[in-house]
Amino acid sequence: MEEAGLIADKVIINSKNIASSAGCVSETFTIATAIVSCKKTDQKPISDDGGIVARGWVKRMNREEWGEGLGATGYILTADALASLNYMEK
Repeated sequence: MEEAGLIADKVIINSKNIASSAGCVSETFTIATAIVSCKKTDQKPISDDGGIVARGWVKRMNREEWGEGLGATGYILTADALASLNYMEK
């Protein structure tokens, strides 16, 4: 699995070709849900010079609180990350 260093048992594509910003853009992304049963990492997270700061495990039922708590630490989630959290089943 990209960046996280985990192996997914299953990947579900939730939405394709979402624009990365408002207006007419050429960059898009896909929202996917990865089902991971083993938390043992296959590799260390891939660094992109500051964008990836840590890996954490968050229970689905606590995802909103986790996202809100990031602001207090000086980090915020991108719009695509927030959108992908909404695809997680409660």
